[in-house]
Amino acid sequence: MTETTEILSPDKKQKLHFYDSIEPRMGMTISKFSWTDLLNKEKIKFSGIWTLGYKGRITSWSDNSNYFSLSIGNPFDCFLIVDTKTKRFSVVVFSNVWVLEAKCYNDKIEIEFSEDQIPERTENNKYPTRHFTKPQNLTLKFSNLKWFSVDRLENFKKIESKIQQYDLKPIDNGWREFKGVLPQTTELIVWELKQFAKYGDKQSEMWLNELMAKTTDPNLWKKTSDYIGYKKRQ
Repeated sequence: MTETTEILSPDKKQKLHFYDSIEPRMGMTISKFSWTDLLNKEKIKFSGIWTLGYKGRITSWSDNSNYFSLSIGNPFDCFLIVDTKTKRFSVVVFSNVWVLEAKCYNDKIEIEFSEDQIPERTENNKYPTRHFTKPQNLTLKFSNLKWFSVDRLENFKKIESKIQQYDLKPIDNGWREFKGVLPQTTELIVWELKQFAKYGDKQSEMWLNELMAKTTDPNLWKKTSDYIGYKKRQ
């Protein structure tokens, strides 16, 4: 992709420039970016650092224009926060940054688990589902973060080992009560069989044990009967 885009700070005195977006895998887009102070024309390129989202979609500026944040997908997963006044940066490391959203304020960053990324949000009558809810937003004061001079951007990857990794995942509230029909034959796909076995259905556990005795790496989307033959529930 050759399209570029620019996002101005709230005071219109700075801009973020996004360019050379690529899609390294389906559903994931990353972009190169730079930051320019429009008053003194100073420009900083974040070489070797790629932001998630096409054309800066996940950018957040503080209202006073002193900070901006971006989610980073390469060389490691984190939120990058830049102090535009002191020309320093900080990072907040997560293993699942692509399902998180961040909002920059004048004195803190607030990180939220995206609502649309919560797994199994609805009950399914074909197989059991677990009930997950959103975790509480994580708020970090800028004064409590570790900051580095922009000169350290050249060795950005080395920063990862110096930073605490945070965890923000959906809260697992256990299995919903399954209101559908338990497997009556082995004509269900292996993935569904595994869900029923995890749910605690004894017949599914028996079929799964029989299947795993034949292969430890079954195709999850093939029918169970392809591996252990057609069987009826006992």
